[in-house]
Amino acid sequence: MSVEIKIKELITKIAKQSKPDEISKETFLKEDLLIDSINIISLMIELEEYFNIVIEDHEITEEHFKTVGSLYHLIESKISREAK
Repeated sequence: MSVEIKIKELITKIAKQSKPDEISKETFLKEDLLIDSINIISLMIELEEYFNIVIEDHEITEEHFKTVGSLYHLIESKISREAK
């Protein structure tokens, strides 16, 4: 399963009102999916567990959690760094 598809699945699990195929990289987490700060924490835990990564405190920014695409880029970079 691709990273993007898994991220979309985890987001829909948290957001509960969308389906993975309704989400694009341009979808805003807060504005479009109504994901709040509590949901962000739940999503981070799911991402960390599934991808076996650690999202550092300084990486928890509005920039990284603005859109599905920005979150995807963060996770991809974490996976790449962990693989080295």
